[in-house]
Amino acid sequence: MAASQVQICNIALSTYLGVAPITALAAGTPAGEQCLLHYEDALHELFEAYRWSFATKRLTLSELTNDRSSEWDYKYTRPPEALSVHWVNELEAARLATSTGQSPDAPRETTSSVVYTDAPTAVMAYTQILTDPTVYPTYFSSALSASLAARMAIPLTEDRGRASDARQMSVDLLDKAIVLDERDAFITIPDHLPHWIIDRGVS
Repeated sequence: MAASQVQICNIALSTYLGVAPITALAAGTPAGEQCLLHYEDALHELFEAYRWSFATKRLTLSELTNDRSSEWDYKYTRPPEALSVHWVNELEAARLATSTGQSPDAPRETTSSVVYTDAPTAVMAYTQILTDPTVYPTYFSSALSASLAARMAIPLTEDRGRASDARQMSVDLLDKAIVLDERDAFITIPDHLPHWIIDRGVS
């Protein structure tokens, strides 16, 4: 079932910390203030921890005037929402590489704003931060709740034992979430390759 920010925080408060639930991430109660303080950082940290399949996006890059043509054939704009880059390549070349068990990533140089590569009509696959909690799989919401609990334990409870338990649970639930996400993202390489791969001389 889809969760809201408040529900994610309330699971952290009630399940791991024994603290009364809140009605909003806002000032007014210590728990609400702590949730407001830590929610965004916990979310970003979780998105940075792994290449979540549900947060992966592919986008054809916008070409820029190449100021380093002696080193690279193309220069592209890096999408500003790209938290981490999975690969950059011409799409068919990326599919071919993946189907044969190779990395789909072309040689590249990537900065915070641009990408240099030799790949024409390049596509980027990347992790984007999704702020709408209704799109999170349950395993991700659970890991986020545990991460929040670990951050809020000492300020709200002053109980180091409870804080230690919350930190361990955050590690365990992150590991579980990664396993479940990998299961959902599992790629099956077909026994019979498509004709466009065979035409390129792959057998």
